[in-house]
Amino acid sequence: MKVERIEFQSAGCRCSGMCFIPRNWCRPLKLPTVVLVPGGHGFVACGYDGRGQGQSEGKRTGHNLAIEDLEVALRCIREKCDVVDPGRIGLFGQSLGGMASVAVAGLDQGIRSVVLWGTLPRYTILKTETDKRAEEVLKGLYKEAGGDHPYADFVRGFQMYDPIEQIGQLRIPILLAGGSGDHRFFRTGEQDELFEAAKSSSQVFCLKIKGEPHRTRRWSPPFPVLSQMLAAWFSETI
Repeated sequence: MKVERIEFQSAGCRCSGMCFIPRNWCRPLKLPTVVLVPGGHGFVACGYDGRGQGQSEGKRTGHNLAIEDLEVALRCIREKCDVVDPGRIGLFGQSLGGMASVAVAGLDQGIRSVVLWGTLPRYTILKTETDKRAEEVLKGLYKEAGGDHPYADFVRGFQMYDPIEQIGQLRIPILLAGGSGDHRFFRTGEQDELFEAAKSSSQVFCLKIKGEPHRTRRWSPPFPVLSQMLAAWFSETI
């Protein structure tokens, strides 16, 4: 596997990522591409750190910035990676990355399919303005982000998008994957709410797995098995 490092500017912040390219690739062949969105066999695999994550600059401050980072990363990958077929791209979005993937997939005709891994149907903490816990969580996130811009703008960054509404408008294959341990992040029945809302589309498929997609140790799903399944999914959809 060949690895190429990429960098791009998103709103003035330098962000970094990597492209994993099959060893037998030769120009001018273009290959389908899976973009791993923060939060393969026979594919180019591109992953990146969003603002405030890993080696990327800036601070994490809401859903709108995750969407902007993904849009810029896609432009960069298409322009700088000769191996990438710009019209055959799949997105693997985890948690916040899944919410961003839904929004971007509705605008980018080159995206052929999406996997939403442990993705919320909406920002749970903002369901009601009077939720005391919601206010506490938001203030904690605001503090982590540095608090160097208006709090009201920060809050609006978490209120802009509703994946349940947008999933029904997409005309591409979507795989919703969630685990039995996600009650730590979702309220009771909330994941089922996302699955139920998706049933109206013949293009949406649901996969309930044992474990918790937000964890990588004790409650982890069986990733070797899932990686083979996801490779098969993208082989059929992009």
